[in-house]
Amino acid sequence: MLFYSDLIGKLVYSETHAPLGYLQDILFLNGDTPRVTSIVVTEQGHHREIPITALRAINNHIEIKRGEENNTKALSIAKVLLDKQIIDLVGNKVVRVNDIVLQDIPTLSLSGIDIGFSGILRRIRLERIIRMILQQFHIDPPLQLLSWGDILTLELSGGQIKLKHHEERLAKIHEEDLADYLETTNVQNVEIFLKSLGTQQSAEVIKNLPVNYQVELFQSFDARKAAELLECIEADEAVDILLALERVKRDKIMKILPTEKQAAFHQLMTFSRTPVGKIMTNEFCAVESHMTVRNIMKFIRRNTSDFTSLGAIYVLNRDGQLVGVFSPHELLMQDSDTPAYKFMVAEPIVVLLTTPIEVVVYKLLKYKITCLPVVNREKKILGIITIDNVSDILRKKIL
Repeated sequence: MLFYSDLIGKLVYSETHAPLGYLQDILFLNGDTPRVTSIVVTEQGHHREIPITALRAINNHIEIKRGEENNTKALSIAKVLLDKQIIDLVGNKVVRVNDIVLQDIPTLSLSGIDIGFSGILRRIRLERIIRMILQQFHIDPPLQLLSWGDILTLELSGGQIKLKHHEERLAKIHEEDLADYLETTNVQNVEIFLKSLGTQQSAEVIKNLPVNYQVELFQSFDARKAAELLECIEADEAVDILLALERVKRDKIMKILPTEKQAAFHQLMTFSRTPVGKIMTNEFCAVESHMTVRNIMKFIRRNTSDFTSLGAIYVLNRDGQLVGVFSPHELLMQDSDTPAYKFMVAEPIVVLLTTPIEVVVYKLLKYKITCLPVVNREKKILGIITIDNVSDILRKKIL
């Protein structure tokens, strides 16, 4: 087994044993079995590319049999693989490439990657020493290797993505990890990549991408596809994307959305003119005061299945005004026939659209609650602000 880091820095000799310089990099052509095409040798700051067909042997040193030079455009291991993130299709996660595994039978090619700590130690020339020390304590650290067929890499030549038909495995990987991985490439590659995912997973990946990626993607999507994706994204986050789009594009998308979504998005876009409106979400649960625990439980199961969390349930009177609140835990402690007004906390803490953000943060911390309802002057609930919504503000104040 050959490792890229073991070869880097080795002296390269001609067939007459004259030193040509030190191995600096290895170039390869991507594919199911990535074939090494040439090596890059450096001597006194000058780089020279030598084709693999000129290679004679790799032992304690590297020997070439003739002074060929190669002009073939290939990919550099150092630039496109080493220290980069790739997708582990076996472990269903994004991992870092710490070293490259090479095989020389039948030809020199890339056979896998090392994602473990051994790869890092090998690159700083400490692996053997650390292994010898650990073996004194009867510890034999395992190698963490992945074969080339079990990873997903970008087809960097031509800016295309090589998916190797692993769509089912991709569906098991956490969307935040996929988004982190896709941030390392361009928007065109992201769009190609998303075609291999379902609508729901694509939406989850998109909402974890940077704003500039989101905007470019939605500008390139046709209106119908954009609308389908926005329906799968939380309303407040969807509105952030819509507001960043050109007006013509935004209007086309809005016309395709269901009527109730249009109304919700229009309302949030109107609210976004105030600091509180910009960060609040309409993902909240409100029930009528006369509803029993049994009916409330059915209502929650029917209406909150796509919520990311449920920190509180709000209680409304017959006029739709906010009159109380209770926690999911309090709900579970009641008898099934108990109406909400008997166990709710009356007169909940609220904020208005015009409330300063600093006051919102202060109330969340003072009363040790995870969310605050936003109401209008008629005490109608417009949305809620969660502790997550103000996390960036809190972070800035702490740092």
